[in-house]
Amino acid sequence: MSLSNTTKTLLLDPRSHNNSRTEFRLDDNFYASSLKLVDVGLIDAGAAGKELLYPQINGVMQLIKNIFLYSDTTLIDSLQNIPQYTAIQALKTTNQGSHLNRQLLQNGNGFTIQTVGSDGERAGALTQADTINVNNSALATDNNQFPVGANDEQQSGSIMLSQILQFLNTVSVLPKIPNLRLVIEYDTAIGNYFNDPSNPIVAPSLNVIRPTLIAEQLLNEPDMPAQLQIPYMATIVERFTVGATASPANDAVPLRNSFKSQAFNGKFVRDLTFFNLPSSDLVTAADLYLTRLTRSVAQKGENLQLVVNNVNHLPDTGIDSEAKKFMYFNDTQRPLNLPLIAGLAQVKDASGNIITDDALTGQFSVTAVKVGQRINDLRIEYQRLHGPAASSQQQFTLVVFGAVSRTMSMADGRVRIDY
Repeated sequence: MSLSNTTKTLLLDPRSHNNSRTEFRLDDNFYASSLKLVDVGLIDAGAAGKELLYPQINGVMQLIKNIFLYSDTTLIDSLQNIPQYTAIQALKTTNQGSHLNRQLLQNGNGFTIQTVGSDGERAGALTQADTINVNNSALATDNNQFPVGANDEQQSGSIMLSQILQFLNTVSVLPKIPNLRLVIEYDTAIGNYFNDPSNPIVAPSLNVIRPTLIAEQLLNEPDMPAQLQIPYMATIVERFTVGATASPANDAVPLRNSFKSQAFNGKFVRDLTFFNLPSSDLVTAADLYLTRLTRSVAQKGENLQLVVNNVNHLPDTGIDSEAKKFMYFNDTQRPLNLPLIAGLAQVKDASGNIITDDALTGQFSVTAVKVGQRINDLRIEYQRLHGPAASSQQQFTLVVFGAVSRTMSMADGRVRIDY
């Protein structure tokens, strides 16, 4: 299918595909960096009329666990911990963007709401049984979420790969990269999706829909230079385990941790983003639409300081309050599109009474810090108190996303990556 005399749209089938992994291979041509993955999603034969739902925040992005872009065996770009990364990206989107992402990513962040006609039923996106008759007695899905389809002719999502691969976001045209390969790894664990207890699938069996890669090949291509260098940004992930707190030992005296980074040494780091990944799900079954992998749990008395090249990077006491945490995130990236209550460990009135127990309270607290220098030594100083909820007491994983500078060099048909 040709759109003009300068581009040609290609619909590429996978070279291999199964429930764990898909691989695409592109011929040695010039391509626009606007690669798109379509038919992204899951199916379950027992899903008709049931409410097995994609996560509210990131939708079908939950399905992709890791993604890799190779030239033959040389890794050009990759991203791990995609559920956490895309949860942040989804909540950085405006209301208008959320409405669009609701249709593309199948998440529940948009405001397109349909109400079922019967009394006492919830408002939300329609179940499989409701797609034609909205006045029947079936339940509507919680939080405007999309249900998993019963077969591959039903709903699926589409993903612009530049949203998760910074190499594609940095360059506009992919030169003739030899043996270009895209590898996708999947997450089909049922616990990472919302099997609504009001109308669940009794024995889920999730299968990955076979995706298609859409690429724009550039025709009338120029001659390739003998040598080529492309600077770009990439995302590196590092994880640290924050131990559980204890009462009364950490009620007033914080539990302190000092983490020495290995992943960012010898690299120019533009900024770092911090995500508190909990170790357990929420207790109440009806609250599990906030899935564990898309929650960043708030902590009581949290304090974060970076020591960059043996110098405290953040002024004064570092990030030591919820207000500072959001301020640093907004200064480094765009503001998050969610209630501020999500960043508070709890909400109390002047007498110390908790005035809300909403499931969202304390379930999305992230921050980011500008760095803007080459790292020879990086330490993360972290502390917290024993909090009021399990998620602010238990062990959790501090996931750090770093935007780092790379250069791809091509010469004599070979690719080299430097930091």
